[in-house]
Amino acid sequence: MLKIKILLLVISGFLFGASNDAYTHVQICKAALSSIMGVDIAAIETQKGKDGIVYLHYRIEGENDRFDYKCRLEGSKVIWGSANGRWRTKKSDAMITFQVRDGSVTIKERYNDELRSQGTKTTFPLSKL
Repeated sequence: MLKIKILLLVISGFLFGASNDAYTHVQICKAALSSIMGVDIAAIETQKGKDGIVYLHYRIEGENDRFDYKCRLEGSKVIWGSANGRWRTKKSDAMITFQVRDGSVTIKERYNDELRSQGTKTTFPLSKL
């Protein structure tokens, strides 16, 4: 039984970005949506779904519209989409990745046509997520 627990810890570290910093799917998805949409992190509300999917939504102050999204992690990639739409996994979609280090998460967004570009990077303290 101990061997199984150790194996699960090793696999989860590999799949979800090994780090000394503890983080959750919810924190990473919240940071990613804030970075992608340019929305204040405090405006985003989250709900954990099944199979590692996180549902997120926000409202823009002064507007009645609610914007709903979904998110999941695949290794160091953030896969997202509108709640009722497709997952953003096409070549023409931006590649969103994350890295957790020193108590912060950095979200990187890069399109395939930006091969020589670093794309955009946004860093958030995990404690604020």
